[in-house]
Amino acid sequence: MRRRTSKLPALPDDVFAAVLALLPPRSLAASRCVCKAWRAVVDEHRLLLPHLLPHVVAGLFVNYRNRRMPRFFVRPASPTARIDDEFNSLAPEEASGVVTDHCNGLVLLSCRDRDRGVDDLHVCNPATRRRTLLPPRAGDEWDLKDYRVLRRAYLAFDPATSLHYEVLLVPPGPTLEQVDRSSGRMRWPPSRWAWPKFSSRSGRWEETVFVRQGEPAGTAQRLKLGGLEQPVQSRYRWRYAAYWLGALYVHCRGEFISRLSLSDDKYQAIQLPGDLPEGYEYLCSFLGKSEKGVYFAVMDHENWNKHLMVWILNDQTACWSLTHRVKLKPSTWWEGYYDYVGKLKLWSRSLVDAYTGEEKRVLLTKRNVDWSSDDEDVSDLTDQECYWEQEVDFLGIHPYKEIIFFSAYRYVGVACHLNSGKIQCLGIYAGGTYPAVNGSFVFTPCLIGD
Repeated sequence: MRRRTSKLPALPDDVFAAVLALLPPRSLAASRCVCKAWRAVVDEHRLLLPHLLPHVVAGLFVNYRNRRMPRFFVRPASPTARIDDEFNSLAPEEASGVVTDHCNGLVLLSCRDRDRGVDDLHVCNPATRRRTLLPPRAGDEWDLKDYRVLRRAYLAFDPATSLHYEVLLVPPGPTLEQVDRSSGRMRWPPSRWAWPKFSSRSGRWEETVFVRQGEPAGTAQRLKLGGLEQPVQSRYRWRYAAYWLGALYVHCRGEFISRLSLSDDKYQAIQLPGDLPEGYEYLCSFLGKSEKGVYFAVMDHENWNKHLMVWILNDQTACWSLTHRVKLKPSTWWEGYYDYVGKLKLWSRSLVDAYTGEEKRVLLTKRNVDWSSDDEDVSDLTDQECYWEQEVDFLGIHPYKEIIFFSAYRYVGVACHLNSGKIQCLGIYAGGTYPAVNGSFVFTPCLIGD
């Protein structure tokens, strides 16, 4: 007897897409190979895109003043085998480089060409091992300068909206002669502010003039170096940036925030929160992006205990709200200041080479040499008192959780969980010579884009 077969009614694409969205990433990728119709549903509903976009923290790139290249420190279960964490694909042995910025999986690397005596800018994707060497700007003497000291470069990239990126160079500021001629009345930044900008869409540099909306930050004389008595043209003190909702927020010379809207070429000068000037001896600050937008963190360590204050910026009003105030008393960050070798975890096995003899043997026997900000190994320091050293550096802000990374004792990485006020010791991030940190960037892998 012939069996009758009935054709099942086809599910609507929206319903079928909702079913496929329940699959894990590998199974979802395999489903694209079933037939053209399935592949079309996956692609049209962009089901794989969230798995390719940045969504986890893989580690931190840290620059050191006495290291040829930055070091990358990983978290457990991070796909480090697929990450070009040493930039071997582009940096020759005789070159040196620093990470100048990171944005949603792309890394901006300034690499010194010793033969020409200039810095080249590379846009790298360590997850895909792809990179692009940016062309120089013809006729601009500033391109012969060091991007890591005299001029900062910033990266703007959002793979959720476009696979193209933009790189912006900080324009030269006013000269001492210009400031003196104005008798201290020159207002800064100017109403029309020209920034050199490279677009991956056009493949060339252009000058973008941003038109100011609102008032300037102040006079050039007051803003020139945040209270430190140094000339305007000495070391440029440009800080970190955050790319949020199509705008680049730049911490300008430690004095104010510039919000550069890349869609309509307008900008706004935003005053810093709090009353302490950047030139204040015991103050360090950091600008970054986290789950609720643009964050500004300040560490005030005038006394032996540190006060961490965190503000969040309201995009509409350009006003800051103080959301976290934590008194840090990190006496339990480790067990004994001098007995650290057997007690702290290294962030990278490459740091073992900085030690010799018995210290190196002990470190080589350690099983866990990386870090995690997601586990429960945190310490509640509410009732603890301790001695603090002055060497404290911000290492970054977690882009998806309210966690701030910073250093203690010059070579110990620490995570502060803002919502609970608890502290987590991550491990050692510097070798035996304790080099000074020259910038740190939280890295979130992106499997699409350059």
